[in-house]
Amino acid sequence: MTDCEKAERFVYISCVDEVRYSFVSHLSDALRRNGISSVFVDSGDLLSDEAQEKVERARVSVVVLPANRQVCLEKLEKVLNCQRNKEQVVIPVLYGDSILHGEWLSAMNLRGLSPVFQSRNDCSDSKLVEKIVRNVNEKLLYMGRIGMSWKLREIENMVNKQPLGIRGVGIWGMPGIGKTELAKAVFDQVSGGFDACCFIEDYDKAFHENRLFRILVEQLMKDQPANSGSITKKRLRRDKLMNKRVLVVLDDVRNPLLAESFLEDFEWFGPESLIIITSRDKQVFRLCRINQIYEVHGLTEKEALQLFLLCASLNDMGEQSLHEVAMEDTQELEAIFLDTSNLSFDIKHAAFENMLNLRLLKIYCSNPETHPVISFTRGFLHSLPGELRLFHWENYPLQSFPQKFDPRNLVEINMPYSQLKKLWGGTKDLDMGYCTHLMTLPTGINLESLHCLNLSGCSRLTDFPEISRSISDLYLDGTAIEEVPWWIENISRLSHLSMNGCNKLNKISPNISKLKFLVEVDFSNCESLTEDSWQNHPEEISTSVTTVNMSGNSFQRLPDTWTSIQPEDLIFHSCRNLVSLPTLPTSLFRLTANNCESLESFHGSFSYPQAAFQFINCFKLNHHARELILQSDCAYAILPGEELPAHFTHRAAGSVLTIYLPRSSLSKRFPSFKACIMIESRSGSFHFGLVWPFKGGSDKIYYSCCLTNTPSTRNHLIVFHCEFSPDDVNDSRAELNYSDVQFEFDCLDDKKEMIQIKECGIQLLEVSPSADESGKIFKPESGYDSEESDVEDIGSCKRIRV
Repeated sequence: MTDCEKAERFVYISCVDEVRYSFVSHLSDALRRNGISSVFVDSGDLLSDEAQEKVERARVSVVVLPANRQVCLEKLEKVLNCQRNKEQVVIPVLYGDSILHGEWLSAMNLRGLSPVFQSRNDCSDSKLVEKIVRNVNEKLLYMGRIGMSWKLREIENMVNKQPLGIRGVGIWGMPGIGKTELAKAVFDQVSGGFDACCFIEDYDKAFHENRLFRILVEQLMKDQPANSGSITKKRLRRDKLMNKRVLVVLDDVRNPLLAESFLEDFEWFGPESLIIITSRDKQVFRLCRINQIYEVHGLTEKEALQLFLLCASLNDMGEQSLHEVAMEDTQELEAIFLDTSNLSFDIKHAAFENMLNLRLLKIYCSNPETHPVISFTRGFLHSLPGELRLFHWENYPLQSFPQKFDPRNLVEINMPYSQLKKLWGGTKDLDMGYCTHLMTLPTGINLESLHCLNLSGCSRLTDFPEISRSISDLYLDGTAIEEVPWWIENISRLSHLSMNGCNKLNKISPNISKLKFLVEVDFSNCESLTEDSWQNHPEEISTSVTTVNMSGNSFQRLPDTWTSIQPEDLIFHSCRNLVSLPTLPTSLFRLTANNCESLESFHGSFSYPQAAFQFINCFKLNHHARELILQSDCAYAILPGEELPAHFTHRAAGSVLTIYLPRSSLSKRFPSFKACIMIESRSGSFHFGLVWPFKGGSDKIYYSCCLTNTPSTRNHLIVFHCEFSPDDVNDSRAELNYSDVQFEFDCLDDKKEMIQIKECGIQLLEVSPSADESGKIFKPESGYDSEESDVEDIGSCKRIRV
């Protein structure tokens, strides 16, 4: 937590000696249990210099007014005068019975202090403390975290319902809905109960900038700075954290492969550890094996009213409904949040003219089944306040913005499903999704602070947006854009480009390979793309793209550009005209070519020890291509097949196979295996696995991999490597029995129902004498000496990630 965040969670409590070690003691303890570790208790009658400094620093000041001390009201006045800005809050508490309370309540009402907590005969001290703590938390969470308490309780229940062991929660929602804020709130609330805690913001960016290990050391080893300089990754994870309760938050995960490689099947987490992942993509949680997913929704109407009252700084509105005050013509308004569900009304052309301080404007519909009717009495809007920071208007009925509007202060604009046809420049985050009438954007401008632009669903937009060189995330799915222009290299900070379903896109400039920070591109389902849509890429390739999605396109060969830039994840699912593959990039970590029904051949070698290959329903693969896949040393591969390859010499019908393992093969290092199983047709996603127990040993190691949701009507073969390490054996090696080693394979669909394994096979591999810890060289089995020898380095296998 940053120093700024710690300061925001500082609470000042004023009281008298009579209650300091009773009621106030319980209150301060309760605040600390709720993650508010910085609490200053002041029991003096006067406000000392030290106390004044604490008040000026505190976001929340709690003033406990006893029944018999008039002087405390004077101290309350001084506390109010010490507040530096209107974001600071004073919470009065009237404790005990007193005839003065009526007078004090009147005085505090005049100062706009609300709510005022008051002890009563029908309310115990513990209940009063609970109410105050809840209110303090809400005040500390402030605008971005209003309505957070019930979300925290739901996530807490979600965690508590999971069995003891390593627990996980996914926080899912649309961009900007508050996933990160919620994750931070959970982290702040529960971190005190863990041995080590780590919050990694913008996970994918931290991964690609090679900052993960440094972040881990800084946050997990902050109590042992002297040891942090020389610690290695293996020592950190195994020696320092293996038996500890660890809290880890991975924020804004977009590429599940990167998170999966970090988590390593949760091997390095101690019992009762908690992993929290936030993402806008629900598939991330499935691939990272996070089963409990919390969907983040927007504010309820009551919470919106709460936020409205907080921002508006109006103290006399009481319980007026949001709808009655939302369009009130007053200079005091700072925020309007209007839910238009089941509403029909007219807006005057000068409705916002006197709202000089309006900063937040959100007009939305919480019920998608209703159709609000909003009209303008003169068919136009005269002006909007120049102080606007947030402009969110769903179904905006006009085709243009008011002429009298300076948008230079705008931070965020969201206008989904609007009738807008023209836009101006000058904002930071633009969400214009599904503005189906939008045809043009301003040109010749550079919005330097614009980071994210969403124009998905703007089906009439024909030109690539040229409004900022600072954009990092650009979403153009379903637009009518025809070309990615040469000047895309000028958008130098671009990291994510999505153009899924751009059916008129027919040309992509090779200058895209000059974008140094580009991480992910999606040109899937663009029906006009052909082999000629890409020109030859330039000599200089600077990009660091990890994921390229070309699925659903009609070209016959894969463009050279996308193999030359060395991506890790190459996806061309359902490219039904694709006939052959070029030499693939050496950086490849995953290749998905499912439903490429015309694919026949490959070029180049096929040596990718860490990669995963999927060729589901690729029935035209020729003999050479099939042999390259089946003989490769990749992590795993799946392809159609009705017969196990001959080199799997140990084989059996069904899913269980027992082999004899000569002791001489175990004298220096346990050999690796290559496995092959034949599975029947299935209708959806599935995972396969392997359990291998040593006789006489207590360890059972489970290999598992989840495959994509691609139905198939024929049998398929899955080949994969099993690499075992002697490091984790708990049993005495002399007690283990190697005479019969039994492999048990399984395959389950997404409903946890068994998929039939028709045949299974094992090929023994040995480790070359030249191999070391940095690289293992495997050779096919060539016969083993039956002479027994000492067994010193044999151990149980460890889980494989594929």
